[in-house]
Amino acid sequence: MTVRYVVAGPARHGVVRHALRLGESEPFLSQALVRVSSEVSGREPPGLRDAVPRGSTAFLHVTDRLFGASPEDAAATIRAVAAGSTLALSLHDVPQVSEGEEWFRRRRGAYAEFASVATQIVVASEFEKALLVACVDDPESVAAVRRKTTVVPLPLERGGYRGPAPDGESAEIAVLGYLYPGKGVEDVIDAAATMAADGHVVSVVNYGAAAEGHEDLVGQLQDRAGRAGVRFRVTGYLGDDELATALAGAGVPVAPHRHISASGSVNSWIAAGRRPIVRRGGYSVEVADRLPGALVLADSLHDAITAAVDDPGSTRLDPATRVGPTWAKAATMHAVILRGLS
Repeated sequence: MTVRYVVAGPARHGVVRHALRLGESEPFLSQALVRVSSEVSGREPPGLRDAVPRGSTAFLHVTDRLFGASPEDAAATIRAVAAGSTLALSLHDVPQVSEGEEWFRRRRGAYAEFASVATQIVVASEFEKALLVACVDDPESVAAVRRKTTVVPLPLERGGYRGPAPDGESAEIAVLGYLYPGKGVEDVIDAAATMAADGHVVSVVNYGAAAEGHEDLVGQLQDRAGRAGVRFRVTGYLGDDELATALAGAGVPVAPHRHISASGSVNSWIAAGRRPIVRRGGYSVEVADRLPGALVLADSLHDAITAAVDDPGSTRLDPATRVGPTWAKAATMHAVILRGLS
């Protein structure tokens, strides 16, 4: 029997980077790894179906944008791959009602299809598992999804990076990751504008580039910041070492996402020795309970950012704070699932 750990999509996509690092962290996954590269997301990766031949057992990391131009296309792609194979799927970006009624309906249908064709499923949080269960309707399907879904938290290891202490004379509020609608950067700019009106010297930076198809968002955010008298900049894509050093030395780390079910950017902040400000919600409360002291939970972004500017040390992670799981442990959990199917 052919056993494959298949990683499909563009090299810079967060899900692809996550999947590759897991594959490099465990011998069985490494030996089974098959890379299916594509230049852009939003279409079926060329060679995907050859990578999962009929009669094989395969593990794929899936978000709808990696496998089709629409949720429906992605569902059709995964259905076709599953037709002659046994699949384990790690599902990312599980749909939420807050995405908007029509978009949620379409993505919900795709994820219900993913769940139905998978023999085993991995998600990154209990909150995400509940979202996935909400994608299916009948009681029998709900029970099946619960039974075959395993929660494997996103890996988190503390890095060795240390950045310079803020100088106290000015504050740069920092957001991490690709820019896209709903990320909440507008709210950070508005908070900065209020602080600037109160006499603070404050600016906003986004470490990362605009997401594919949302390049015009950069100009919109710059206009919004300019009207408020706030400096806003976007760094573009940063390599791993450059990014880790930037995060360690950033002023006030904020993860302002409005709809969050799992977040690699939150973990990147923590790995860099920071306590990011995160909106209070189902996922962030789950992480805060699992890793006490790792986050600053915010009911009000403005209030939390203001407090952090006044007390920069509050955004530094205490060396005693427990983090995890390690990449090796998370990879082992994935390998156990794939071995079980084979």
